[in-house]
Amino acid sequence: MAKVKRKYKFNFREYIFPALYVVEFLGAALIGFFGKSFFAYEAFNTLWANIFYILFISALYITAFVQEVLASRATCDVLTNGAVFVGGMITCVLMYIFANIFTFVALAFSAIMTAVIAIRYALLLRKDTTLEPDVKRILAVVMLLLFAMVQQLGVEYVNNEIWARSLIPAAILFVVASVVAVLLVGKIWTDIYYTTAGRIGNAICAVLILFFLVYMYCVTAIGVANCSFDGEPQKIECTVLEKHIQTGGTHGVTQFKIKIEIDSNEKWLNLPVTEYHKLSEGDTVTIDYYSGAFNLPYYTYGEKSSP
Repeated sequence: MAKVKRKYKFNFREYIFPALYVVEFLGAALIGFFGKSFFAYEAFNTLWANIFYILFISALYITAFVQEVLASRATCDVLTNGAVFVGGMITCVLMYIFANIFTFVALAFSAIMTAVIAIRYALLLRKDTTLEPDVKRILAVVMLLLFAMVQQLGVEYVNNEIWARSLIPAAILFVVASVVAVLLVGKIWTDIYYTTAGRIGNAICAVLILFFLVYMYCVTAIGVANCSFDGEPQKIECTVLEKHIQTGGTHGVTQFKIKIEIDSNEKWLNLPVTEYHKLSEGDTVTIDYYSGAFNLPYYTYGEKSSP
């Protein structure tokens, strides 16, 4: 008896969303890469390039939102996804366009939504210990933290005191978060601990990741608030001693720097790529010196001084 061949049914949802993610991510990544490059910066630092970059980033959030809504249309899930993805998209766009106070708002939104997602996951874990972590939502909100950190790369602090100051609030929040996690998960944590392979290693990794995440939120939030709520800068004229392009490496992004001398101390200052290529060694530039809202003084590049 001849076997009946089963017709393959193409699952549209199975392929369309991964394809959209790849196109959208590559689109944003390529614009960001070429915009920071030394060979294509002019073409990718235009209004249209910025518009397309915003569209690609927004599309990532919208695609994730649509996929999650199609997966579950329960009211609670729709509201959560709307807050995470639609809210994340709006704050991300505002941060990219306006920076300053909107970066602080996006950072606060990211921290709050990270806590909400974690608490929701802990409560659901009490009912199902095999539940997978909510990676997609976490990535959506943590992306706002990464964007805020990138913006802070353009700020050159007089000293590194911000890292030490952030330790105290980070330690307090870490302890609070740890206690809340234990109380929420309760006895379930014991079951997971004794049934999961490599349990000690997993626990150590979870603790380190939690502290690192809390610490970076504190460092970035203090830095953004220090810049956003600051007063008027003091103008300082300096001579460009040297230029340097630092590509990728441990920093992950290309940085364009000039060496200047301030108060008899030589410092490297990050510049926007468009400004970097306007300067030559020996040019005079104006540097903005800020005292900082939290008394964390820093420098930012102002403009090339008129000859």
